Amino acid sequence: MKKKIFNILTILAGILFVADGIDILTSEYEQPTFMIFIAWLDIIFFGFGTIVIIYHTFGPRRALPVSWNQHYFNIHSYFYRREIEWKHITGFSPYTWNGIDWILVHVDNVDDVMANTGNWFKRMGLKITYKQYGTLYAIQAEHLTMTPEQFCNYLEQELAKHQPTVSAYM
Repeated sequence: MKKKIFNILTILAGILFVADGIDILTSEYEQPTFMIFIAWLDIIFFGFGTIVIIYHTFGPRRALPVSWNQHYFNIHSYFYRREIEWKHITGFSPYTWNGIDWILVHVDNVDDVMANTGNWFKRMGLKITYKQYGTLYAIQAEHLTMTPEQFCNYLEQELAKHQPTVSAYM
């Protein structure tokens, strides 16, 4: 709810900036070229930003970007797709930061993942996530139809199904 109120206030501010740009362009007084340039920049930049925020605030809800199968827990994002083997997952926990709910995926092979991430940009993103959340993977949980705690409990049950079992005959 806090995020929606912030988005609505941002939309109002964007509308005011666009209105200011239109006011400058339609003014009866002669405006310098620089002011006309600023007015067009106002309209384009804040107009586009306002449309994007309106879409994200009131548009269709995205599904939570996770899926899983027998061997992997998958995290999908705008920028990457991660496959995490179930055997490396130690648990899930809810986390709230700045009024936004997150699901943290805890793994036991942090050093291996860091070492095997070839792209320095992705590795830097993992380091920042690890420093901020204490784990490599954090999933934003704003589109859940249940509480983050309930979803973590559900994921823990899935984890128990997919964890490799130790044979008593070893």
